[in-house]
Amino acid sequence: MRKIIICIMLCTVLCGCGGKADAKPILNDISFDINITYYNEGYFAKGKIQDNTLTLEMKEPSEIEGMVLILGESSVKINYKGLTYEPTENSLLPSAAGMLYDALSAVLKGDIELQNDEKNLSVTKKLQNGEFVMRFSPSGLPIDINYMSGVFSGEFSNVTMF
Repeated sequence: MRKIIICIMLCTVLCGCGGKADAKPILNDISFDINITYYNEGYFAKGKIQDNTLTLEMKEPSEIEGMVLILGESSVKINYKGLTYEPTENSLLPSAAGMLYDALSAVLKGDIELQNDEKNLSVTKKLQNGEFVMRFSPSGLPIDINYMSGVFSGEFSNVTMF
């Protein structure tokens, strides 16, 4: 009798662990590589998000290799070859990075509705820059982002948490 009770309790514990947990997007304290397409131009950058600040170090094209963009809630800084530039709000220079930051920021603020398909999570949100769709893995790490207008898309790789 005792063995039967132990077997039932063991089965209950093991079966109880198989429940589906609600995954959430993980965007803070991560580093990643990102391939960006912005108006038919290709870019590659190494990035990180920490304390709601996005830092992108441009790797390609070679003309802007080493440029570092730092985007926060109220500031934008661009460091390149020892010079620091802080563009005004309406400057076109940080617009691709701005579109990425705006989407990431909306997700970080939790101002989103998650859709859950059989494999991945996705977020669709309309912003001032347009409507975007961002997909996340079942673990919550970003996979890609696409603006519906086709102006901007980005594919994440080598995403790690720190």
